[in-house]
Amino acid sequence: MNWGHGITIAIVLFMGFIVYLAYRTTRAEFDLVSPTYYEDELVYEQDKQSLERGLPFLVDLKQEDLGDKVRFQMPKELTGNISKGSIHVKHPALSKFDKQATFTSGEVSVDKTGLLPNVNYLVRIQFTANGLVYRFDSNLILT
Repeated sequence: MNWGHGITIAIVLFMGFIVYLAYRTTRAEFDLVSPTYYEDELVYEQDKQSLERGLPFLVDLKQEDLGDKVRFQMPKELTGNISKGSIHVKHPALSKFDKQATFTSGEVSVDKTGLLPNVNYLVRIQFTANGLVYRFDSNLILT
């Protein structure tokens, strides 16, 4: 075999590898944009204010692993005044692994079944206390 055959084989193998990668990327599942993207943009300023309102209390947010559940305890300063709240545990790419729950007290538990280990989930907690909306964004990595 001369060097021309070797180069031709190398180019064909490289092109085959590129075609394989292109095929795999078109088959990958990912949900990077919210289905309610435009509606979310309309309330962006309100979300920003609620996040800024919750920022001083973020250090007091407690997260506890209970085996099959993860419990989140709200800051004591706001616990008695919570009228309604929601928690959304978001997978970074696939929405089928997301979890949502609502709560009306100072703590909420999220069932870990269906959540993948070693994934950096975004935890978004939003609640109303004293007539104001507060929001916390935190991370959750299950081991």
